[in-house]
Amino acid sequence: PVIADDQGAADRISADDEFDSHTWLSSMAVTGGKAHFAYMAQTDPPREHYLRYDLSSGQRDQHLHPEFRGERISLRGLSGFFVTEPKSPRLIYFVGNDGGRIGCLRSRDNGLTWTDYARTEKTYAPYAIGGYRITDDGSILGTFTQQRASDDVLDFQSEVYFFSIVPSKSK
Repeated sequence: PVIADDQGAADRISADDEFDSHTWLSSMAVTGGKAHFAYMAQTDPPREHYLRYDLSSGQRDQHLHPEFRGERISLRGLSGFFVTEPKSPRLIYFVGNDGGRIGCLRSRDNGLTWTDYARTEKTYAPYAIGGYRITDDGSILGTFTQQRASDDVLDFQSEVYFFSIVPSKSK
């Protein structure tokens, strides 16, 4: 057994007032000299955090909360993923839950600003949103589980979905 220790030498990402609430790190990525983190704190009301750390200084240089959003898309949930473009280290995407839709934000400046990129028209009850990579044609590949809860535990249904966010010529 291991005892949780918030006094250790590691840098803590969560906020001081979140010790009494459930926090869940969705994803992290390292690109262009920065470390990117997304997590949700199940406070009242819930807060979604995006944090960026400069690797050379070790300092946090960007913190968006209580929402991680673009113009219309606001991502909030316990799962999601960053995906980066190896040929363009300043280009980063985050895919997550936008009120039951799968939404994607894009940053062209390595996480300094975020804009809407893609969102499903259909709504789901997404759980375990996960990603793979950007393909050679620029598509973002991912998966999620659609959950349909029931009062009868034997009637609980889950379906796994695969998705591809195909780049638009106008984006």
